[in-house]
Amino acid sequence: MSLYGHKLIQSVNEADDELKGLDLTPYIEMLAYDDISRGSEEQIHEFMESELATVLTEKNVLSKKSVYKLNMRDIDKKRRIKMVAYQMAKENNDPAFKKMTLYRDKWKEQRAIIMKKYGKRAIKVATVAQKEYIKAAKKEEDKPAEK
Repeated sequence: MSLYGHKLIQSVNEADDELKGLDLTPYIEMLAYDDISRGSEEQIHEFMESELATVLTEKNVLSKKSVYKLNMRDIDKKRRIKMVAYQMAKENNDPAFKKMTLYRDKWKEQRAIIMKKYGKRAIKVATVAQKEYIKAAKKEEDKPAEK
């Protein structure tokens, strides 16, 4: 079976029945996107222009949606604008800011419930997906460049 595409990844430990038959493709894409998106703007641009990005897109490790998000990334400026807007709202005792922080607290509570319910299984899946992602990245780096 194939590491990429819509086929199941066989390297999941067969002894672990909980993970048997699990399609790791979306988890591998999530880890690849997370890894790439943490680079600087220059590193992301360099990666997007590389042959590796083309290969990962062709083999469905990165979807076109993820590639688009990486290309359109201007998070740092947007983050700073939001921080200033939030501070201004806080200083002006804006009811929208109070409501936003209330919902943020509720979001954190729900996140804790989800982590309690799915956390142990998520650790297993993330560990296996990370290993597969690293293997795939090393294989692609070791291949000679085709021209």
